[in-house]
Amino acid sequence: SQRPVSTSITMLSISAAVLRRRAARCCVRTGSTAVHSSGSARIVLSGRRLEEFLEAEVTHFSAKPRKPMSLQELLRSSRSLETAARVLHREVAKRFASRLRQIEDLPGWEDDKDLLDLHRRYLQSFREI
Repeated sequence: SQRPVSTSITMLSISAAVLRRRAARCCVRTGSTAVHSSGSARIVLSGRRLEEFLEAEVTHFSAKPRKPMSLQELLRSSRSLETAARVLHREVAKRFASRLRQIEDLPGWEDDKDLLDLHRRYLQSFREI
């Protein structure tokens, strides 16, 4: 059974973009639900709603522009490991999302077990970041 989304009044003042970023970072997945807690606010998402959310995130990140970046360029542009990690985290999400959409654009991809497996792996990796 699906559990409803619950929230307190304090959460209503937070914009959707902020909520999306927080949920992506702070979400705890338990079985078919996801729970996000922040102060006095608590949001519970059903498994179906969480999948819809992730699908929207893939669409969002796949539409963002990506620029080619070599490892050498990354190292030169990053003054610290923290900066490099931040850049990688931002760029990897866009690239995984783009790869997912590229696979989905292939005719008959759902009938190819190797493409299905590759799609599953990219999707799982996207979820984990």
